[in-house]
Amino acid sequence: MRIARALSLLFLILLPVRSAAQSPSGEWRTLHTEHFRVHFPVQYEPWARDVASKLESIRSAVDAEVGYAPSGITDVIVADPIAQANGSAWPFLGAPRMIFWASPPSPAGALGHESDWGELLAIHEWGHVAHLARPSRNPLERARWILSPVALGPIATAPRWVSEGYATVLEGKLTGQGRPFSDYRAVILRTWAQRGRLPSYEQLDSDSANWMGMSMAYLVGSSYLEWLVEREGGQSLTKLWARMTARESRTFDQAFQGVYGDSPKHLYQRFTAELTHRAMLVESAESSSRREGEIWMDLSWTTGEPDLNADGTRLVTIIRGRQKPSRIVTYSTGRDEKAEGDYQKRIDRMLERDPEDFAPVRKRPLPRKPETEHVFRPGEIVGSPRWIGSTGDILFVRFVPDRDGYLHPDLHRWSPASAAPPSRLTFGADLRDARPSADGSLALAVRNRFGLSELVRVDLQNGSVSTIAGPALHEQFVEPAPHPLLSKLALVERRGGKWHLVVRDMEGGGISAAIPFDGIVAQPSWSRDGTALFATVARDGFIEIARFDYDSMTGALAERGVVTRGTGASLSPVASNDALWFLALDPDGLDLRRLPLRATEETLPPLALPAGTAPAVRRSFEGTPPAIALQDPGEAATYGTGRQEVSPLMGGGIAPSGSVVEAGVRVGDVLGRMETLALFSAGFDGGAQGGSLSMTTRRFPVSIGARFFAVEQTLSEQKDGELSVAHDNERLGLEAWLAKGWRWSGGQLHGRGSVYASDIDEQGSDAISQLGGGVMARIEHAPVVAGGMLMPMALELSGSAGSTDDEGWSRVMGGLSMGLSSSGRGISIAVDAGSIGSGAPWPEQFEIGGVRSSILPDAATSNRVDVPALPAGVLRGNSFDSETIALRPGGGLPGLFAQRVSADVESGDDSISIAGLEWTFDVDAMPVARIPALEFRAGVARVLDEGLLDGDTSAWVTMRWKP
Repeated sequence: MRIARALSLLFLILLPVRSAAQSPSGEWRTLHTEHFRVHFPVQYEPWARDVASKLESIRSAVDAEVGYAPSGITDVIVADPIAQANGSAWPFLGAPRMIFWASPPSPAGALGHESDWGELLAIHEWGHVAHLARPSRNPLERARWILSPVALGPIATAPRWVSEGYATVLEGKLTGQGRPFSDYRAVILRTWAQRGRLPSYEQLDSDSANWMGMSMAYLVGSSYLEWLVEREGGQSLTKLWARMTARESRTFDQAFQGVYGDSPKHLYQRFTAELTHRAMLVESAESSSRREGEIWMDLSWTTGEPDLNADGTRLVTIIRGRQKPSRIVTYSTGRDEKAEGDYQKRIDRMLERDPEDFAPVRKRPLPRKPETEHVFRPGEIVGSPRWIGSTGDILFVRFVPDRDGYLHPDLHRWSPASAAPPSRLTFGADLRDARPSADGSLALAVRNRFGLSELVRVDLQNGSVSTIAGPALHEQFVEPAPHPLLSKLALVERRGGKWHLVVRDMEGGGISAAIPFDGIVAQPSWSRDGTALFATVARDGFIEIARFDYDSMTGALAERGVVTRGTGASLSPVASNDALWFLALDPDGLDLRRLPLRATEETLPPLALPAGTAPAVRRSFEGTPPAIALQDPGEAATYGTGRQEVSPLMGGGIAPSGSVVEAGVRVGDVLGRMETLALFSAGFDGGAQGGSLSMTTRRFPVSIGARFFAVEQTLSEQKDGELSVAHDNERLGLEAWLAKGWRWSGGQLHGRGSVYASDIDEQGSDAISQLGGGVMARIEHAPVVAGGMLMPMALELSGSAGSTDDEGWSRVMGGLSMGLSSSGRGISIAVDAGSIGSGAPWPEQFEIGGVRSSILPDAATSNRVDVPALPAGVLRGNSFDSETIALRPGGGLPGLFAQRVSADVESGDDSISIAGLEWTFDVDAMPVARIPALEFRAGVARVLDEGLLDGDTSAWVTMRWKP
């Protein structure tokens, strides 16, 4: 069971492959400390140097708390692949890694309670390493991972809520901030408890079906661990980790029960009961002064911040549903007379048919139909929709991939009155939090780039960007809001470790007013007359809207007080002439509420809360966090080819074309600039045997590689070898290639050119020399069609030519696929075909069937047409064609397919039809985990027609490493 959990963890780690780092072909540098190597693109040096200077001190503090100090050097990669605040730890035994994403979090989110993003991130991720990289003291447990490219300790197989919850506990204990001491966590715990919606123990680990379900491992998991410490003492967690890594092998539940005297599930149920009791005490204390406004729109899942047009008659927001693409939508703010009338007619008809029935209680508004909407691609990140003056157009931020696939937030403009799609205003500008001025000529925005924060002005006519303040390393600018009448702006700034609500001059950028907060302030928004400023304020475990009065004559800014008080958080205020609109947190998502503006003239009194209700309210930090000492990491060194590491590889498979057992090593650096694969194969029943040695460098914009191969295939020994028309042979040769990829939103283009030379020794014949080369281009794109579905399309064309046995030849191949998909489910149709001139020598004719192994060359065997359900070489000819239709049910289930493949053979059957199930996945090279590119295929199929392989059923499982 431990191995199964560990393999599942490794598989999940390897899936988000493009999040590892920026392109390895860039200019990279390395900073060295006693226990860390910090690698970064040269533009990130200020941010990377600041974090590196604190790592040794952070390591000492975390290790002292965890009770274990991993030995050796840890590689740290600084990157920003999706322009979001995040990071990851890879707690491999003997070679741990961490990835730090430099973009800072918003103060309005779960990570906003921090004074130094890099420091908090390093504590959390090193907490993972120190916690999870502790090896077992059991010799057999250690031996299980000897042949794996990565080794994991026993604690890494514990439930996810344990690892994420404990790292979250550490971030709070060692900073006095972070999620454990945030208002955000208190609001989530309290609201979910009051609604009876706390996750069950089974949901705590992973729950993608409910809103914020995947965050509960951090928020509820950390709170549960704190409760266990309060119950059993500060050393109880240390004892738990020691029992999990003991010489005596134990499951997590066994180790847990030995410390706490009961199962983790039973104690969790007690914890949720106590938390619910405390939450209800808080609800009772706040009920007399509640001011929630009226719910205007009942929504589910995540909703973007709202904005109102100039006259307040139209509202724009972003709607994000579970497993549905984001939509930018506009609504009329007036009463929906048609919907109300239709509803009343239905009630009247119901009562007319049955006078003794009763009309349903209605506490929620009727669903509203958007006036206009634009649907984005599934998974696309969009936000900050704002009306542009009185133009009727909308400005918003959309995260767009660059040619290497890394995301950059850019400004876009959409006209709801037009059928045209949104237009892009900036390109690679890294802008967010954009808000247009009242006249619509410019917008204020924040640029987070290379770990530095900058306040900028954007010309909405030409997209040009100019700086107002920054760029700054230790300051952060957030959510600038232009004054409706004056050349002023309000924004939130982090300075000196605190968040400030600030008013600046629009032109010179000078500060005219500033209010510091011990808690969080976020999302400022002016009243229409500019005399009041509304903002989200988080204090004492509550997140509400506060009102600030602004004197335009003196420039004074003063807090009047809180104007909302709900059962959940109140967020993202925006004022019309007569109302304050805002989002309200609910266990199902964010609802949109409306409060009469006159009500904000009277602020709410402070709450008198009963003692002892944490964590249903914000916990107080009573300790003293350890001082983080700075250590100069010295001069940065050029990364070069990096430090070459050796890791073992195992592969192979079973298929109708034979069985293969593969073993080898990967030698490469943590960025993947240089990668060498040495693979050896033992073949059975016709499987390929021999070896290959490949080297690939990604140090340049174009990937360059070469492979030496020596392969023997005895296809006559396959299960149905007597049906194979391919030749038993040995190949010895060399191939080299250049490859390049480009990405864009919803698509990619990959090109490859190759040359090769080899000798082919057919059993019983003289050796044949082979010399050739070719080019290949594959373009993939998936436009959005009706209903938010995708229409994936792919076109691949290749051509090759050469001389084999002194005979010249040329070959062309192509493939086209199309389909429809939604939420991982869909249907696709693929057609592939190829042709080579008549009289081509046998090594160049198309050979149908089989599945490719790790040691087979790609270019030198480009005549092979893989069909894993069939023996290799079951059909051969000067041309071939294949038609496939596939249904994918999603949810990780195998797809159902039917395929017909044919070749212009000289005699016998020239086509075979099959149908079956197949599960496939591809993983790009993951150098941070010392993993080359991987292809996995597993399936079962049956031959449908008579003739060759009449009615045969076959199965296959293969794993292939790719250079």
